[in-house]
Amino acid sequence: MNVISYVTCLIFIGSCACSKYSEEKNRKITDFTSEDRPYRMQKVNLLWEKAKKRLSGSKLADLYADLLVQDKHEAALKKYRTEGMDKDGLKEAQVNAGFREIIEKHGLDDLFDTTGNLSNELPLDEEKKIYFSDQKLQSMWKRAEQAGFSARDLEKLRDEFWHQQMKVDEMNFLRKEMDVEDITDNEIEGSKKTGKSAEQLKQLNQEMKKKNKDIKAGYYDLEGKFDKFDKEEPEFKDSRVYQLWAVAQKTDWPAEELQSFKEELKHFETRLEKHEFLENQLERSADSLSEAGENANHEKHRKLEEKTSDLGYKVKKLHNDLKTRVGKAFSGHLEL
Repeated sequence: MNVISYVTCLIFIGSCACSKYSEEKNRKITDFTSEDRPYRMQKVNLLWEKAKKRLSGSKLADLYADLLVQDKHEAALKKYRTEGMDKDGLKEAQVNAGFREIIEKHGLDDLFDTTGNLSNELPLDEEKKIYFSDQKLQSMWKRAEQAGFSARDLEKLRDEFWHQQMKVDEMNFLRKEMDVEDITDNEIEGSKKTGKSAEQLKQLNQEMKKKNKDIKAGYYDLEGKFDKFDKEEPEFKDSRVYQLWAVAQKTDWPAEELQSFKEELKHFETRLEKHEFLENQLERSADSLSEAGENANHEKHRKLEEKTSDLGYKVKKLHNDLKTRVGKAFSGHLEL
């Protein structure tokens, strides 16, 4: 084999390995929120689409499970009507009451119009993306959106975030007035650059210290909101795992079997965390390869790539198995 053929072969093998991992990466376990129409009945899918813009985390997973039950009831009601049954409308009233109960339980009442039907429009501010210029606040807000707060609690929290942003903006304005980056600056002399006297700068400095104290207290209070919520933290942090648990609780499994399934989910979540860790390691390894150039350790990267791909396959298979089991258990026992 000549040199050119040998090099070409190596490139081909390397590209196959990369393609293999790329395919595995593209087949990641998707979150249930990516399902646009997971239910059979249009009425239920419509509510799901609207609710996804309002709820997150475990709150959305709980709704998903509740709507699975409601979807079966709605489908059974449709069959009853087709067969000429439920002439007195009692079954329909029962199903509609269940639907309304779900709406109220999850704080989605404002998605209904005055006649009790689903509105075709969301409130105007629902489509707006919330953005805070303060990076710390923005990071905390993203955490809040994924924490599973109810729509009402999230709206109240948003107002508190805006209030904190105003404090930060005021602080930035004062810094600009003093032409300093840090309020720990000890120089309170008159500044030719700002055109302010020493006395004016001293007053501004005192005001900045007070604002800074208020801002720190504001962050502390907001963190307290999360701490309070964390006391009611859901069984599982990963929404994909929590979804399986939420549906499992809708089955007729006895307590012992339900507890056993819960333990399996804990192990599954641990594997998900490990796979995510390996993916992050692999990305850093890829960056190191490009920086190292000729001195790069390709063999170490290849082994890490294989390890990540192998675990990704196992996790994907386990997820499908768990979904199938809980899906069969759920479908097998519900009656209208």
